[in-house]
Amino acid sequence: MNRLFLTLVALSLVALLHAQKFAGGIDHTLAVCSDGTVMAWGENIYGQLGYDSAPATYVTLPATVPGLANAVAVNAGNRFSMALRGDGTVWSWGSNYEGELGNGTVGGSTFIPGQVNGLSGITAIAGDCTAHALALKNDGTVWSWGRNYEGELGNGGGASTNVPVQAGTPTGIIAIAGGNYHSMALRNDGTVYTWGDNQYGQLGDGTNLPSGLPTAVLGLSGIVAIAAGGYHSLALKNDGTVYGWGYRSYGQLGDAVDSLVLYTPSPVMVMDLTGVAAISAGGFYSMALKTDGTVWTWGSNSHGELGNGSPVGSRSFIPVQVNDLSGVLNTAAGFQHGLAMTPDGVLHAWGNDLQGRWATETTVWTAMSPCFHPAFAHLIPLP
Repeated sequence: MNRLFLTLVALSLVALLHAQKFAGGIDHTLAVCSDGTVMAWGENIYGQLGYDSAPATYVTLPATVPGLANAVAVNAGNRFSMALRGDGTVWSWGSNYEGELGNGTVGGSTFIPGQVNGLSGITAIAGDCTAHALALKNDGTVWSWGRNYEGELGNGGGASTNVPVQAGTPTGIIAIAGGNYHSMALRNDGTVYTWGDNQYGQLGDGTNLPSGLPTAVLGLSGIVAIAAGGYHSLALKNDGTVYGWGYRSYGQLGDAVDSLVLYTPSPVMVMDLTGVAAISAGGFYSMALKTDGTVWTWGSNSHGELGNGSPVGSRSFIPVQVNDLSGVLNTAAGFQHGLAMTPDGVLHAWGNDLQGRWATETTVWTAMSPCFHPAFAHLIPLP
């Protein structure tokens, strides 16, 4: 039994600690409670919070998504939401203009969670930043639905679909990630596959040509985790280092290269970053959780998403440490806001709050006792 296989098995256990228990979208946030219910807050114009909040279009305090039980993971996409239940089924709600709800219909939106058609045995979901969604089945196959203009569904076609179709990934896929019109998959041999839009080299195949079928990322091995951002991609290696490729002008690749270089179509190592346990990617910034419980970010700080107190509108081409966080258990990157969970059950948030995507309360909510995050705090509130 080779060392890489042992590493991947060990990291599959670590992944349980970094499960998608909370997620940040473009304008809203989701969180799974310990009783399997889901809470949501932020923008609700398209029903992405899962309940009718009319006439309010922005909800600043978390509220329970009705009709959804036994959830184990969530994903917050572009104006739509998904939840994975313990029985392996996937549920979705919100905008459906590209068929991203996967329920056989197209158009409009829904405030009520409904089951995605024909999926069972699902172990992970993804679909950030855009109108397509991904699901990983327990047999290692990948399924996708929604928008497909750039081939982001990975089935070789160019037509969008309102029901899941199988992507053309190789066997043995163990993780998935969805970016802005592109998708990623991690295989059990430590290699990474990508497909979809490639205008900025986010597929990592050395070109800027789109691909409707999965293609291997150049020069990567020993990879244990992946993340897809707005137009860039990240991979975590088994030695605790991180690699990035794609759009780079805000510094989101973290290799100290000037913004005059617009994109890099093959992986480069993030500078001065070791001992990483988990990664996530936002719209134009990146995030890493280190084994010592500290959180590091790099890239755009247009709305304070770097969380280090640097001026809003600045950027960083190398990783910087998020202020006042230690012992962090899990992180998630929204499009322009960051999230981190600490052992005391507090969910910390920072960045863009124009739509109330992170809750404004800073006190402990005892009424939410079954929820695994009884309080919310902010590191860098914006005016």
